[in-house]
Amino acid sequence: MKSDIYSFGIIMTEVFTGYPPYYDIPHDFSLATQICLGCRPKIRCKVPQLLLDLMNECLDAEPQSRPTAKVLYYKLGKFLDDWNNGETVLYKQIEEIKDSGKNPSVYDQAKSTRFNYLTHKQAIYTSRPLDFSKLPKPINAVKYPMCNLPNFYGYLVI
Repeated sequence: MKSDIYSFGIIMTEVFTGYPPYYDIPHDFSLATQICLGCRPKIRCKVPQLLLDLMNECLDAEPQSRPTAKVLYYKLGKFLDDWNNGETVLYKQIEEIKDSGKNPSVYDQAKSTRFNYLTHKQAIYTSRPLDFSKLPKPINAVKYPMCNLPNFYGYLVI
């Protein structure tokens, strides 16, 4: 199902950052509205562009524009093959991230505070009834659908 593909994209954000999605804000109608208007978890870490592109495909506001599970399976398999091949774009992106980690950067602070966060008391990760009958039609943000929510830091080196 296309909703499962969207969920996979959200899981990718958690894997990339180490934080649950929207952990520091209330999970309410306002957040649901922001998501419909293109807000996605912000990725403030170094991640290969090919993986970010795949994540954004999964988070597309239009379900029919998201990849199928079969396409995801193929792409992830290819990424795994590419990871082991020193001549591919993905391999080069990974190496570039590893090399950039050797120099001090803004990501050093994020690395030191990773997994040291407080979940907002209204960030509820269990099912509950909510009335979303008046939400706007979902749209994508302009370039990368990342909203400016606070404290969404992480670091990924493959």
